[in-house]
Amino acid sequence: MTSSRRWRSFGEGGTAALGLPPRRAQVLALQQGWRAVAGERLAESVRAETVRGGVLELVTEGKAWRDAVLPALPALAARLASLHPRLGIRKVRLHLVGEAEPPAPVSVPRVETDAPPPPPAPAPRPPAAEAAPSESADVRLARLARAYLARHEDR
Repeated sequence: MTSSRRWRSFGEGGTAALGLPPRRAQVLALQQGWRAVAGERLAESVRAETVRGGVLELVTEGKAWRDAVLPALPALAARLASLHPRLGIRKVRLHLVGEAEPPAPVSVPRVETDAPPPPPAPAPRPPAAEAAPSESADVRLARLARAYLARHEDR
């Protein structure tokens, strides 16, 4: 006789299976989702703080990171919104720590939830002087991040 019950890991059921209070589950889903969408290095420099009234609030301490991420911000937020629809993300705002007045939020484009996952990031390559017109926002963001890191690791 076999049992219909089997052992399951904590991660198998997502944040809902952990039995956390709703607010804590939302914070955990936001943090996990942002790291999955942005990648470890970007998520360390541009932090997802909260979602308030449908606005994803992101914070960074460096102007260079803000300037590098701004072009790809709507696409990153759209992927996060499709990954975790319960967060209710409709807009995104990125501001610097200590900034007197945060900028106006930017609308997030709708992404089909049944769409296949995005392809893996391309292998690192030397930064080009300008982005090619056919490059996607994700490729440009990865190229900008590599150039930024290469420039600041020498210091």
